[in-house]
Amino acid sequence: MSEYNIFKEAMVAYSAKEMYSLVNDLVSYPEFVPWCVQGEVVSQTETEMVGRLTFSSLGQCYVLETRNTLEPNKAIILHLEKGPLSSLEGSWRFQALDGGGCHVCLTLDFQASDALVARLFSPFFHRVSSGLVSTFVRRADAVYGKK
Repeated sequence: MSEYNIFKEAMVAYSAKEMYSLVNDLVSYPEFVPWCVQGEVVSQTETEMVGRLTFSSLGQCYVLETRNTLEPNKAIILHLEKGPLSSLEGSWRFQALDGGGCHVCLTLDFQASDALVARLFSPFFHRVSSGLVSTFVRRADAVYGKK
């Protein structure tokens, strides 16, 4: 099956706390993440969240559920629980910069579970994932005011 690897990063004017807060707010994803129609928290503790995102494209709905290890204001480590992929591992990392702002880094590695998923969902998910860092920077501009 096809395997996808994504690495995106950006230096932003927003704090690590601000960016972490936006990325960890799954419920708000439908407001700004392309093709995301629902975001929900299945369960949450201080150090872990199980989250579910529903995406819709070309009349098909895809549900991804991940178990996320939370390191407040520093990192969110993602592990696939359920969904159309056979594997999904990744992380968001937020590193405070001297003088303000932070370095945001997203890594995702995923693989389709079968040929149909490889043909339909994987390219779509790759498109969404590849633009996530930019999507969250635009969201920070909208929520916190452009810096």
